[in-house]
Amino acid sequence: ARFAVNVALQSLFVISTIHSIDIPHVTARYKMLLEGNELVYKEFLSMVKGFHHQTMHRRLCSHCRESVKVSNIPMEIVSILKEKCNIVLDQSKTLYKASENGCPECDYLGYDLSNPIILSETLFVTEEYRLRLINTNDIVKELREILLNKKMTELHDAFPFMYEGRL
Repeated sequence: ARFAVNVALQSLFVISTIHSIDIPHVTARYKMLLEGNELVYKEFLSMVKGFHHQTMHRRLCSHCRESVKVSNIPMEIVSILKEKCNIVLDQSKTLYKASENGCPECDYLGYDLSNPIILSETLFVTEEYRLRLINTNDIVKELREILLNKKMTELHDAFPFMYEGRL
């Protein structure tokens, strides 16, 4: 990643990969890589066009998945989802989980590993975002605020997949 930053600073088009849990943490990782060199970090941000994050999830086996009523989920989990992730579960819905024993269709795993679900999020960096990122110490918190204000779909917005029994 440091090499990619150095190449990008020479005004070359670069597509780089970096491991992270979401877009705010991608930018935090780059800031960490350039720690101690604020000028290079600002120059790097001035050239960035966007960030993309994706993750692959196992798809539930459609032959043996098991239904779980939302009303049967422990209240402490429902509370954590609401407080930490701003997710409110619809009590009238049914979620699905993998079968503990699986079936012959999924090699007794409970998941269809041949067909994963890819969840992704993309942030195109505007001048407003650039200035906010340069002038903040808590880049993850600042980016979360930007993303939520712009109503960007986040990875936890995958709950519709769970309602449909695909994830």
